[in-house]
Amino acid sequence: MRIFYIKASAVKRSSFTASRLRSAAATAFAVLLVLSFAVALRDREGDSVPASAVTAERTVYAISYCGADKETLEMMRHDMEYMRGLGLDFTLPDRLRELKNNGVILILESTADPEPVLSMLAEFSAPAVVIPQKGLDPAAGARLLDLEDEGRISLAAYVDSAEGPWELAASIGEASIDFSARFGRPCTVFVHECRGVVCSGCFSGAWEPARDLTVFVFGNGMNVIPRGAKPFVLNRIMRLADWTIESYFSEIAK
Repeated sequence: MRIFYIKASAVKRSSFTASRLRSAAATAFAVLLVLSFAVALRDREGDSVPASAVTAERTVYAISYCGADKETLEMMRHDMEYMRGLGLDFTLPDRLRELKNNGVILILESTADPEPVLSMLAEFSAPAVVIPQKGLDPAAGARLLDLEDEGRISLAAYVDSAEGPWELAASIGEASIDFSARFGRPCTVFVHECRGVVCSGCFSGAWEPARDLTVFVFGNGMNVIPRGAKPFVLNRIMRLADWTIESYFSEIAK
C-alpha cells in the first residue's frame, strides 16, 4: 500500500481553491437559472402544447410522508401495498418520460434518519424523492449521494415561500447554492413551501425554466401528464393520519 504525505499548507490551499471553485460554479448556476426563467417567460408566453404531445396522458400522484417513526412506516407500507395493487408504478421526476403506466412519486420529508424508510423502499424496489435535513451526519449524507448515483432516490431541496415567479426563481437559485455547497453537486428537484394550502401566485403565466427542473407545490397530489412531457411543476399532498389511502383515491384525487 502506497502512502502519500502532503504538506498541510498545500492541503489548505487546495481545499480553499476547490471551495472557491465550487462557490463560483454554484453562483453561476443560480445566475443562469434566474436568467433562464426570464428567457422562458418571454419566449413561452402564450404558447400552447402541440396536439401531438397529448395523444396519450398518464396520471402521476405525488405524496409526501413526514418522519420515520413506527406509525409512519406502517402507514407507508400499507399505502405502498395498496398503490401497487392499483397497478401504479413508483417513479421519480426524471423518469416521467419513460413511464408507461400511471405512477406515484413518494417524497420523504423531515426525516432525520431516513435509513428505516429507505430499507422499506428497497423491499418494494421503489424509488423516492428525499429532502436531506440540515445538520445531516456526513456518513448519512454520503450514503444518500450513493443511493442517488444508483438511481434509487432523487435528492431535493426546500424552496422558501415566494410572492411571484421572479421571487421563486431567486429562491430556487439560493437553494441551489446551498445544496451545491453541502453535497458538491447541483440540485434539480425542489419542494416549494407555500404559505397557502394551494400555491397560485408563484406560477402565473405560461412559463418554465430552460433547465430540466421539477418544483413540487401543495395541491391534491394528482398530476395529469401528456405523453412524452416532463412538467416543471407537480403538485403534492401531505399524507395525514386522519385520512386513509383508500379515501384519498376515492374522494380526494379526483
